Amino acid sequence: RDGLKRTVQTIREKGLDPVGTYDEAPSSRVLMKDVQGINVAILAYTESTNGLGAQYPAEELHAMLNMMEQDRIMADIREAKDLEADLIIAFMHWGQEYVETPNDRQVALAQMMAEEGVDIILGSHPHVVQKSEFIEVDDHQTFVIYSMGNFISNQRVETLGEHRALTEDGVIVNIDVQKSNRTGETEIIDVYYVPTWVYRHMEPGDATYTYRILPIEDFLNSPDIADVFKSRMERSYESTVSKMAETSTEAR
Repeated sequence: RDGLKRTVQTIREKGLDPVGTYDEAPSSRVLMKDVQGINVAILAYTESTNGLGAQYPAEELHAMLNMMEQDRIMADIREAKDLEADLIIAFMHWGQEYVETPNDRQVALAQMMAEEGVDIILGSHPHVVQKSEFIEVDDHQTFVIYSMGNFISNQRVETLGEHRALTEDGVIVNIDVQKSNRTGETEIIDVYYVPTWVYRHMEPGDATYTYRILPIEDFLNSPDIADVFKSRMERSYESTVSKMAETSTEAR
């Protein structure tokens, strides 16, 4: 509880907006932002608490977190629509750790959110990259990436073994949206990706590692990166790009 609330307060102190996690029960669980004239609703939910939530009464847990419950999600989507959102984005902490494919619950919830009008679904938690796709519902298109992998992490071959090499992979998702001044409709017009790799290094004589998030394409020819790491970066790039194949207009 104390760590969660301190995190929320620190986020605010840095000028950012927390969503899905609260230091006190919120009046609304929908974060609204005007982004260059587009009214964006941002939602966020977690499937689990790593067992830590069981120590709190349900009411207190609910005050601190948006748990991934279908009724809660549907109510928030309705509120976002009432607030005249042009675009609804949902961040989902879901899925099974270290598994490359989304499970049935992820797929079912993504379908439900698409049917309810969510435009973009960004997933995390599995620690590996999972596929992206467009879900078509009537004339509405929803983009979903089931897991964006690890952005910054100490999970890697050196700490988990060769069978967990995929934990070194991440992806930055760039989505261009456009609102028509004529119709008022907002739509996704482009999706492209920046595959990333977590670089960990310790200088001789140092006692701590430094971590850098490398956009892979920008560093494959860098003289500052050892060849042994470049081969791992190439493996990472190919793996990530293959999972984005259905939706990618370009990997950058």
